Amino acid sequence: MHEENPPNNWRDIILSENASIKDAIEKLNISRLKTVYIVSEDGILLGSINDGDIRRSFYDERGLNEKAINISNTSPIVGGEQEPENLYRSKIQFNNLFSLPIVDTNFKLTNVIFNTVLIRRKKRDTPVVIMAGGFGKRLGKLTIDTPKPLIRVGGVPIIQHIIQNLSGLGFKEFHISLHYLAEKIKGYLGDGSEYGVTINYLIEEFPLGTAGCLNKISGSIRRDVIIVNGDVFCDINFSELIDFHQKNKKDATVVIKKHKISNPYGEVKVCENEFLNIVEKPTYYSFINTGIYVLSEQSIKLINENEKIDMPNLLKRIQENEGKINVFKTDEYWLDVGNPIDLNRIDKIII
Repeated sequence: MHEENPPNNWRDIILSENASIKDAIEKLNISRLKTVYIVSEDGILLGSINDGDIRRSFYDERGLNEKAINISNTSPIVGGEQEPENLYRSKIQFNNLFSLPIVDTNFKLTNVIFNTVLIRRKKRDTPVVIMAGGFGKRLGKLTIDTPKPLIRVGGVPIIQHIIQNLSGLGFKEFHISLHYLAEKIKGYLGDGSEYGVTINYLIEEFPLGTAGCLNKISGSIRRDVIIVNGDVFCDINFSELIDFHQKNKKDATVVIKKHKISNPYGEVKVCENEFLNIVEKPTYYSFINTGIYVLSEQSIKLINENEKIDMPNLLKRIQENEGKINVFKTDEYWLDVGNPIDLNRIDKIII
C-alpha cells in the first residue's frame, strides 16, 4: 500500500463530472495520491480514477480532453456511513486500497478514509485465538452446509473480517479452533499468507467448549493471548485492550459492554401485598459479555488436556487459584453475528 500521508482535506481529490482526463492527471500529480473521485453537482459519487486507469487510457489512445468519467471505474468499492470502522479496515485490507470513499444511502460522497489512518503497521506480538468450532445452530438453515465463521457479512465471511481487522492493528499470529465443517474453514483461509498473517489450526476431535481448545497452545505460548469468538463483529480497539491488560498485570481481562433492556409494560412496585406505584416502560442497563478476552500464559495452563470447559468456568477456576480478573469496558460497535436478528441488522447497513 501507498505510504505517504493522506491530504488534510479529502475534497482535494475530487473531480467534477465534466472534468477531462488531463484534469485527472493533474489532480493525481498534485495530490501525489493513487486515486481521485468523480462527483456530480449534487454530490453523488460517479466513479474513481487511479494510475492504472490513466495508463489504460493512453493504450486505448484516448485524448487528454476526453471526459474523465469515460475511463473511470463506475462501481468503486465504498463504505457506508453507518458501517463500523472495522468494516472499513477490512475492505481496505482485502482490496489493497489506498483510500475508501464513504457514501450515504443515496450514494452521496460524505468522506474519504485513507489506509494510513486506519491501518497501523506496527506489529504486535500478542497471538490471537479465534473460537470457530461451533455448530451455529441459532442460524438454522444457514449453517447446514456452511460453518458459522464463513457466513458472509457484506459479501465477506465474518472470520475474514475478524482477521483483517486485527491484522490492520498489527496482530499477525492467529490460532483458530475448529470442529464443525473444519475443512471448509481451512480450505478458505489457508495458511493466512493471503491476509499477511500466519494461521495455526487447533482441531477439536470432539467439542471442547468455549475454552478447552486453549490447552492445545499451552506450553507453546509464552505470553498473553487474545481470545475472540468467531461470530463477533465489533469495533473494539484490540491494541488498547492488550495495553490495558498488560498495564494492569492481571491474569485475565474480560471485555464487557453496557446493554439496554427495555420493559414494554408498566412495572408495578409493591411491598408485600401493598401497592406502591407504577413505572411506565422502565429501562435498565446491565453489562454483557462480548466474547472477547485476554488470558495470561498461567491462566491457560489451568486447562487440562482434552478437557471440555467453557470460558465462565475457566474464569471461575482462575479466581479459585487466586488469580485476578479485570474488565475492559467498551462503548464501541459490537454485534453477535451468530444471532439471526443481529446478522440481519448488520446486513442492512452495509453497502
